[in-house]
Amino acid sequence: MEELAKQNMLQGMSFSWTGLALEEVEAGARQSSFSPGLLVVYLTLSAQYESFALPFIILLAVPMRCSAL
Repeated sequence: MEELAKQNMLQGMSFSWTGLALEEVEAGARQSSFSPGLLVVYLTLSAQYESFALPFIILLAVPMRCSAL
């Protein structure tokens, strides 16, 4: 969309994202921090429970619980 706007819009015209589209554009930058955060949580839980399998159960159960609320 942004490339098409640059190519086809007249000089002096502009556009901006609003509403849900704006939130999706802004969320794209935040997704890169999700994976390292998940890794840190997994490593913390595996150190706490001294197990590599148990944190998977917890990490899978938490989203299920949050979606039920």
